[in-house]
Amino acid sequence: MSTTVYFDTTVVSYLTAKRSRNLQIAEQQQMTHDWWNVQRINYELCCSQLTREEAALGDPDYARRRLELLQTMKQVPITDTALAIAEDLIKEGALPAKAEDDAVHIATAIVNQITYLLTWNCQHLANPQMQKKTAEVCAAHGLTPTTICTPKQLMELTP
Repeated sequence: MSTTVYFDTTVVSYLTAKRSRNLQIAEQQQMTHDWWNVQRINYELCCSQLTREEAALGDPDYARRRLELLQTMKQVPITDTALAIAEDLIKEGALPAKAEDDAVHIATAIVNQITYLLTWNCQHLANPQMQKKTAEVCAAHGLTPTTICTPKQLMELTP
């Protein structure tokens, strides 16, 4: 099985947006581009219909760019099992109720046995405390959690 990476919308947005004036975001955009340009060839890139729906929102020109990028990736299904796990993630406190879409991204990656979920959402997704709860929900379902990380973290993991 190849090493897979599921893209959430933040990463796709950083790859297609103009450079931010916010220094932290600009640095994250640069790290995202560095990962994309150097390391993406080492992975099978995936997204879901939810990623595509979120990417279609906003400025039409940038939405088109995001969707074109996502067309190069394998689309994995959002199954009934994934939706049930997403519900459990919220019910068990791994994510707040307002983060329903984030729960679906996580659950979809888990059910499709994706190796990494790549994100810049450090509040709900790449958050060690929430990942501990996510692992507990996965164990209850007999599943292995997906590693959730930023492009910077994934670059540091790759030799």
